[in-house]
Amino acid sequence: MTLSMPVGEDTTTNSPEPPCPPTPSRSSRAFSPCSIPPPTPTTVDRARILEETHNQVRHHLVYKKFCFLTDGFLTLGKHPRYNRSAELVYNCFCMTLKHTEILANVAERLPDYVKRRDNPLSRNRLNHFSDLNFKSFSPVLIKGSSLFFDAYLIRKAQDNIDVTVMVYLSLLFIYFFPEFLPQRTNHLIRLTKFLKIDVENFVRQFLRDSNFYNRIVRAFIMPRLNLLSFHSLAAHNLNKTMKVEEYERHVCFIMMQLVCALKSLQSDGVEMLSNNFKEFLLAYRYTHFNPPEEINEYPRILLLYEAIGETIEDSSRDSVGVCKYALRALCTLLHHKMDNKVPPISHRSSFSDALLKCAELLHQDKSSSLTEAKNLLEYNFWVGDGVHFDTEFEARIWLDKKRTEHVSYLLRLLLENPGALEETYERLHLQFLLSTTPRTLFACSEALRRSFC
Repeated sequence: MTLSMPVGEDTTTNSPEPPCPPTPSRSSRAFSPCSIPPPTPTTVDRARILEETHNQVRHHLVYKKFCFLTDGFLTLGKHPRYNRSAELVYNCFCMTLKHTEILANVAERLPDYVKRRDNPLSRNRLNHFSDLNFKSFSPVLIKGSSLFFDAYLIRKAQDNIDVTVMVYLSLLFIYFFPEFLPQRTNHLIRLTKFLKIDVENFVRQFLRDSNFYNRIVRAFIMPRLNLLSFHSLAAHNLNKTMKVEEYERHVCFIMMQLVCALKSLQSDGVEMLSNNFKEFLLAYRYTHFNPPEEINEYPRILLLYEAIGETIEDSSRDSVGVCKYALRALCTLLHHKMDNKVPPISHRSSFSDALLKCAELLHQDKSSSLTEAKNLLEYNFWVGDGVHFDTEFEARIWLDKKRTEHVSYLLRLLLENPGALEETYERLHLQFLLSTTPRTLFACSEALRRSFC
C-alpha cells in the first residue's frame, strides 16, 4: 500500500489541507481523487486583465482630453481645464490598475499563505504513518470506491491532530493519473504533486480486516472534515432550521462552486456524469451535523476524480449531462422534484429570483448555459439583487470601487485578524472581482431586471 499526500514546491513543510488539483487534460485523461477549490486567476489571466485595463485607460484619455480631428491630424484640446480633467482621469485609472494587480497577486499567493498558516505538522512528521490511529474500522462515509475514516495523529505532550483518511482502490488512479504532469500555467487550476511512501504494520492489519488486503489501494490524509453528499445535506432539512435568506444564500454559494467545477470539467471534454452525485462531496471544516448545529461557514466542494473515471467507463443510461447534473443538484438542495422541468422556486428571499433564473438557464441546456448561470449566481451573491446598473459605465464605476475596497479589507484583515481569513470564500470573491467585466455585470443586471417584470 502507498500513501499519497500533497507536497508543496520548494518547501520543507506540508499542510494536510486538501490541495488544489490539476484539471485533467484531454490528452492525458488525468483524474485523481482530490478537492477542487474554486479556480483562481493565474499569471496569464492577470496579464490579460492588466492589458484590458491599460486599453481602458487609453480609451478614456482620448475622450476626456476632448480629442478632435483637424485637417486629418489628431489635435488635443489645449484648454487647461480639459488637461486637468484628463490628468485626474489618468490618475484614477492608474490607481484602478494598481488595485487590480494587487488583487491578482493576492489570488496567486493565497493558497500558499493558507498552507503556511494552517500547517500543524512538518513533512517529516507526516511521513510517520504508523502514528496514525483509526477511530474505527467502519468508514464514516462510502462514496463509490472511496472509503472515508476518522483518524488522529499522536503528538507527544500535545493534543492529537484529528484527520480524515480517504482510502480508495488505486487501479483507476494509476490508469488515469500519471505520476507527474507538466505545469499548466495557462489554466485556472493549479497542479499539486504527490509524495509516495511505503507503509506497513498497523495499516496492513487494518487493510486485512477491511477486506482490502492484497489489493492495490492508496490513502489520502486531509484535515478533519465533515463530509456530506447533496442528498445527505438536504436530508438534514436545514431549510426548516435556518432562516430562508441564510439557507438560500448557502445554496447559492454551493451552486457557484459546482458550476465552476462543471465548467472546468466540460472544458476538458467531460460531458456526462452520474445521476446520483457520486462525483462530488460537500466538506465542512468546523460544522457538526449530529445533532445539527448552526452553520457558520460555507462548504467546500470536493471532486472525486476516480468517480468520473467510473462514469466514463460505464457510459451507461444512468449518466446525465453537466447542465442537467447542476439542475438536479439545485432541485435536491431546495427540496424540489427532479422531473426534468424547471423547479417552481417561489420568491422567499433575495436569492430566490436568481436561483429560479439559474434553473431556467440550466434547463435550456445550451452551450452557454453554465457560463450564464455562473455569472448570474456570482452577481446575486457578490453584488446583490438590490443593485442594478443602467449602463456599463455605472457597472465599471461599481467594480473599480469594490476592487479598491477589497484591497483595504484584505490589508486590514491580514494585519488585525489573519486567522479569520477563510480560503474558499476569499478565493471565490477574488475570482469574481478579477474575472468579471462591466459588460457581464450589466447583462446580469438586465437579466434580473427582466425577471422582475
